[in-house]
Amino acid sequence: SRSEMGAAVAASLLAGVAMGVAGQATSGVVPIIGSLYGSTQPLVGWITHEFHSVVFGLMYAGMLASVPDPYAEDVKWCLGVGMAWAFTLWLVAAGIIMPLWLRLVGQPAILPSLSLPSLLSHLIWGATMGGLYVGGRMAVDGRERAD
Repeated sequence: SRSEMGAAVAASLLAGVAMGVAGQATSGVVPIIGSLYGSTQPLVGWITHEFHSVVFGLMYAGMLASVPDPYAEDVKWCLGVGMAWAFTLWLVAAGIIMPLWLRLVGQPAILPSLSLPSLLSHLIWGATMGGLYVGGRMAVDGRERAD
């Protein structure tokens, strides 16, 4: 539903902030994200980071939409999926795709790029995304039942 999509976007944006703050504090990664698009300006890094967060958050919501309701409504299961998705994003998107992309735009990058601070920030994203999205969906479902 549109309400669930709105919950996914809101959860994605907030999870992106949590991840970005952790990533910036531990490794100064936000401007590097912007350099994927040709700018090391922190604002560009934040905008592109939030865009990526929404794309990956909507993919997470799509995963939950494709499983039977008992799973999609189980908070622990949804958090587990969020953490597994975050780990996969760390391994593939941040670990392989991002350094290859950086090299293609002329930036030096270690390949694979699998640091502990990056893993931590991705897991923060997964836990935040999972918790907020499931909470948002429960609120939407309760409101729709009340109508």
